[in-house]
Amino acid sequence: MVSAAGKNKDGHTRSYELVPGPTTKYPGRPFTKHDLYVTQYDKCELFAGHNPKCATGHPKSVDKWVNGRTLTHPVVWVNVGFHHIARDEDRQPMPVHWQGFSVAHGTSRL
Repeated sequence: MVSAAGKNKDGHTRSYELVPGPTTKYPGRPFTKHDLYVTQYDKCELFAGHNPKCATGHPKSVDKWVNGRTLTHPVVWVNVGFHHIARDEDRQPMPVHWQGFSVAHGTSRL
């Protein structure tokens, strides 16, 4: 992501890169279809879906909040998922797994 207006103290445009880490796709909900959503900030949208503080009639999940608005206060929603179905063979010790992403801050030299 590169800022269209913001510059750092060196005069270069501000930029950020999302670096995906290990993850597993779980298409169990419609909003898990995409790896990334960018929406306009709304204080009631705390979770990717089913936010009890949002008003009646407010869309229920992040895939419905994306609606072509101009972003003045963008929020990035990154899909990092893992789905585990417990089975009889799942006993201690359970294996460790890592999931996540990194945000790399940089400067654009366009």
